[in-house]
Amino acid sequence: MNEKQHFWPDYELFDHQLFVASTPFSPAYIHGMISAMLCVATPEEAGKSIEKEIPSLGQSGVVNELFNALLINTKMDLENDQRAFRLMLPSDEESLVQRVEGVTNWCEGFLQGISCTNMSGLLNDNPIVKEVLADIEQIKEASLEVQEGEENEKDFMEIVEFIKVSVMLVYAQVIEQQVKAKQLH
Repeated sequence: MNEKQHFWPDYELFDHQLFVASTPFSPAYIHGMISAMLCVATPEEAGKSIEKEIPSLGQSGVVNELFNALLINTKMDLENDQRAFRLMLPSDEESLVQRVEGVTNWCEGFLQGISCTNMSGLLNDNPIVKEVLADIEQIKEASLEVQEGEENEKDFMEIVEFIKVSVMLVYAQVIEQQVKAKQLH
């Protein structure tokens, strides 16, 4: 793994590069897809699946570099319980409305990523994962009519933390299911 793959991409830079590459998705959406697919697949499989879903990712060297860095960092976040799982979202300096929009895009990408995997049926059969996916679906429907304010800021931060824990829970459930499946064979 080269050094460029160790940096966490800047949201605004990635967003600009996606726009330049005519990619209709936000970095938050793409990270949601990456997170979902990495819960059930290797980085190589996830990367190929996402590039098949969003072909414009591979058309720009800069976008491809940022995408690969995000893919590798996300996998490291999932595998290392000592690292906090991060979400690719607009910075805290952006308005609450923009950050909420980022969260809803992230959730949409995550749900799309789950639906693109060949394990979506198996995941929906797991009651814990099914509940997490239903919660993420509700968050995705969040209103963008959010008012700035300390209470809404606090609620936003709680939702972000909930999503982080939820992703780690889905990842742990998939690992557990894979271990059980191997024991049966």
